[in-house]
Amino acid sequence: MIHLTLGDARNTAFQLIDMYSVDGRAVEHVYAGLQDYARRVNFLANDAQVYLATSIAKLPARLTVIQKPAVNLLHNILGVIYLNPGEECSYAADSAKAFYAEVMPPVSIEVSVRKYIEYETVYEETVTGAGFKAVSARLADTEGKEVKITFTAAGPAAVKNLALYGDDILAAGAVPAFAPYTTHAMPADFYKLMDDRIDGLPAGSYKWTADNRLLIESSLEGMWEVNYYRYPGAITCSTPDEHGFEVAREAQNAIPYYIAAHLVQTENPGLYAALLNEFEVKISRITGNTPPEILLAANEKGW
Repeated sequence: MIHLTLGDARNTAFQLIDMYSVDGRAVEHVYAGLQDYARRVNFLANDAQVYLATSIAKLPARLTVIQKPAVNLLHNILGVIYLNPGEECSYAADSAKAFYAEVMPPVSIEVSVRKYIEYETVYEETVTGAGFKAVSARLADTEGKEVKITFTAAGPAAVKNLALYGDDILAAGAVPAFAPYTTHAMPADFYKLMDDRIDGLPAGSYKWTADNRLLIESSLEGMWEVNYYRYPGAITCSTPDEHGFEVAREAQNAIPYYIAAHLVQTENPGLYAALLNEFEVKISRITGNTPPEILLAANEKGW
């Protein structure tokens, strides 16, 4: 497919407003007062393409989402665990390699490993202050041994997002946070979803946030495709003339009319209305919709 370039769109726009040539010879942009027009072209070209890409010429894209969660051996521990002063709670799993929890003080944490018939403490911490705080640590020499984590409240306290991880990969690096859902951000060019359904993910196992983040249940492992519409790459003042537009060819044909119309918007309202009307007509031919009526401005003599 032959694409319209930025330089092509500028030259066509100048032809539409009769500022492309004198006596049949093309005029350089630095002459004949074209510099001011030329400096505005890239901005208008970007504006036109974004308008088309978010209306009648959407750009499809696909994102591969990969989720490989660390194995939480306490996968059935959900919600918030509330503790009264002096109360304690314990959870255990075999061969845990690390733990993660979010605690609301005042509470003490003890992690112990069963060796033969007794438990040996391998981690202790007393958490004070206000609000939930994340606590985590890697654990050594636990293969084949029971690991127990105990929380003891010194006052009204709470524990949430508790995990005992069993992955060997946790021997190095930070211990990952645990939450019911794992957050996946969309790409920078994300405009909108084609469909909020994702093949391969059970209904109810994921959800979308208002800021277009995908939340998938942390216990799920897999690879999924998200189909979405994207914004085109930005056209800036430094974009070369050889840059091709990304929207479909039939939509590209309307871009010079958008540029030309807005170049003369303030100084020639009649020509602005005529060019913008032609832009809308070209769009309507793609969509099959009737273009909105654009009234031509009357000249000063009332014609």
